[in-house]
Amino acid sequence: MEQLDGHKVEFQFPTHRGTIHDTGTFLVRRNSEGLLAVDILIDVAMGIGKWEQYRLHVPQSGVRRIEKHRNQSIAHFRLFV
Repeated sequence: MEQLDGHKVEFQFPTHRGTIHDTGTFLVRRNSEGLLAVDILIDVAMGIGKWEQYRLHVPQSGVRRIEKHRNQSIAHFRLFV
């Protein structure tokens, strides 16, 4: 899983506001218990020259669904939950 860190991912992810379909970048690190934690970082334009970065945590059930993307020009990996 550590080979995911920094790579682009296309994802479709349910949230409390509905389903998000976008691209982002994986952030993989060890949590306080020493286990791997996988997040997706998303940069969102908030106006001209203004950006906010959001982080979506990928639950273990989602980590198992990460696969190589068929179209590498879109992203290295894909995750459709």
